[in-house]
Amino acid sequence: MLNKENKIFRLISEKSNNEIYSRCVIQIDNNKAKKIISELSNEEIDHDSFDSELKKLATDIYKRIKNGSGIVVLKGMPISDVNETELGERFLRFCCLMGKPVSQSVMGDILGRVEDMTHIDPDARGYRNKEELFMHTDQPDMVCMLCVRSARQGGHSKFASALALHEAIKQTRPDLLPALYTGYPYHRLNEHPPGANEITEHNVPVFSECNGDLSIRYLRFNIFATAFARNEKIPELLREAIDYMDELATSSTFCWITSLEKGDMLFFNNYLFLHSRTAFEDDEDPMKKRLMYRVWLECDNFRSIRPELAVHPEGTGGRGGITPQEGKRPRFDYDLK
Repeated sequence: MLNKENKIFRLISEKSNNEIYSRCVIQIDNNKAKKIISELSNEEIDHDSFDSELKKLATDIYKRIKNGSGIVVLKGMPISDVNETELGERFLRFCCLMGKPVSQSVMGDILGRVEDMTHIDPDARGYRNKEELFMHTDQPDMVCMLCVRSARQGGHSKFASALALHEAIKQTRPDLLPALYTGYPYHRLNEHPPGANEITEHNVPVFSECNGDLSIRYLRFNIFATAFARNEKIPELLREAIDYMDELATSSTFCWITSLEKGDMLFFNNYLFLHSRTAFEDDEDPMKKRLMYRVWLECDNFRSIRPELAVHPEGTGGRGGITPQEGKRPRFDYDLK
């Protein structure tokens, strides 16, 4: 675990009603941060160097993501003197210490750029537009992000604990849990391989349990897109269940909202948290527009999950990435009303 013996970082108690988040924000020591950023400039990192500050940091973060609170916000990385391209390469090297990077879309992006691209791609997936997002999960084991530039206004990160939501639903509306465990087929939104079905051939459960591990997988848009494509209605109990879960997840009781600033890094367990982002407004100067780097990681011996969680089963047991296909883009052009 992150501890005082490392003398690299200290915990910051960020105002929160939830113990999960009150101890997840970490301030890295300035001198250590400079050393780590410098060490990341090396194209070959010595994974076996026991004294490496870099390896200590990655190991401790990984332990918290896998076995601890499941979320870490790391503050204090000095990135102003590193150009944008090199910064992305260094961040990717750091993430590689914790797992295997996988493709985040049909475009094959290993180092994803989270920025508004609707001026050239009106149907861009959520991470490439500026609208507020539904609470959702991604595809991999771990999600890693680096704030390169924050928005002029908005763009705040939001999280809700899957375990807390499950317990709340169990206590207040247990009749809704069967529908959430049953799930619904997911539309793959133009990211399915040639010859494959654009809709999963199985139901993707919202909540599932495997070897004692409770996990969440939730993409509201993909559920509604399936219903639209099939010209059918979502089962009434499932619709009520996901509406209720969304209501809880965005309430002040369960939703933690935080602002990522330049140099902040974010890491979280994709099976333990729903996440989203508020709408934002960019600066007119292209060099001041909001930009986050994102990495999806597939991790060894990370968590037991059911195969039904796979929206893109071409990945490793549902926990890998999305198969790249030249010339294709994710397409979000369904009317969800």
